[in-house]
Amino acid sequence: ALKEKYAVTRIPWLIVLDAAGNLVVNGADTEMLQNPQAYQKWLTKAKVAPTTAPVPTGDMCAAKEEHSDRHTKLVCIGQELDHAAAEAALNLCLLTDEEMAGGNDSWTVLPDPFREAWDNEVARLAGHESNHGHDHPNGHKHLHGSDRPMRDVDAKLLAVTAPPPWAMATDKIVVVNQPTGLAKIKDDKVQLIVWRRASIPKFVTALSDPSIAPSDLPNFEVLVASTGAAQTVRKKLHSQKKRALTNVDMDELVSDVDKLVRLFAKFTKSKSVSVRLECLDDNGCSSWHQDCVPFRLVTTYRGPCTEWVHPDVSSKTLRCKNADSKDAHSLCHHDVALFKGRGATDHGDALLGHPGIVHRSPRIEGSGVHRVVLVLDIPRLDHFE
Repeated sequence: ALKEKYAVTRIPWLIVLDAAGNLVVNGADTEMLQNPQAYQKWLTKAKVAPTTAPVPTGDMCAAKEEHSDRHTKLVCIGQELDHAAAEAALNLCLLTDEEMAGGNDSWTVLPDPFREAWDNEVARLAGHESNHGHDHPNGHKHLHGSDRPMRDVDAKLLAVTAPPPWAMATDKIVVVNQPTGLAKIKDDKVQLIVWRRASIPKFVTALSDPSIAPSDLPNFEVLVASTGAAQTVRKKLHSQKKRALTNVDMDELVSDVDKLVRLFAKFTKSKSVSVRLECLDDNGCSSWHQDCVPFRLVTTYRGPCTEWVHPDVSSKTLRCKNADSKDAHSLCHHDVALFKGRGATDHGDALLGHPGIVHRSPRIEGSGVHRVVLVLDIPRLDHFE
């Protein structure tokens, strides 16, 4: 609705109605809400038509309703804005009469669209930040799974998944049986390349053990040179006090990450690579989205794998946001996926119509499962800060 560039601001003499329909003013002039004489003076100065609303008292509001003193003011300034569409979208955020009557107890169980933002702030304050580069230009952050208390584990979700029959191969979705096939991501039409390995690494099976403590799972973030990551990755893994893998399995993990880093750097022509080996026990990137990066390599070493939809249903699925999709497909533990993203995104860009594979993290919150996912990116400037 507000697809053009816009700014949000506060206006000193903004006229608004509160929840009870009474005339109130901007918070910068709260004196007039405390003083009936100041209120009447303001009405005269602002040339406001007479109103039947009672004069405010020292309670900051004239109405007797419990929540009538609560109001939110949003001003959008721009060109060719669709006022009606913007108002309709904002009205969807309001509680229904039934939801309003439910009170605080019922409100706490409503879906929280800002939950990711709360987690991001907690993660930032705790010093555990990881920039995921989604359709939020500044990235998306959440707590590392190993920082959370251990829960009972649903062992079925840790089962190593076999490759499903593949019937989705098109000019936009390509499946290859050799890593060199990942180079096809450079084709304009291709949105997703999946290298389906004939067999999974042995350390993936080792990581599926439900008895492994979350704090023992591999978990790190580092920048490495395109010439290889083995030495840096090995150092990061051995820096953990406790480790879930044997030395043999650890060496295989190091070798796998190193190989994928070299492949990713070759196809993207990047001189360095951002490596994130994440341990997650929440729904992570649970909304359907496109990554704000040119390319991203993803493979899952433990737990359920990333879900995706065909580009032909991208717009429909993006509109679903958090809803499940009958068009969803899941990667498996044999898969190394190279995603094409939507590229850098500026504030105000249209959400729909961009190329880039639409995907999300699997729903695991509350299952006790900790996923281990490898993500490779071309570094952005914030990686060097």
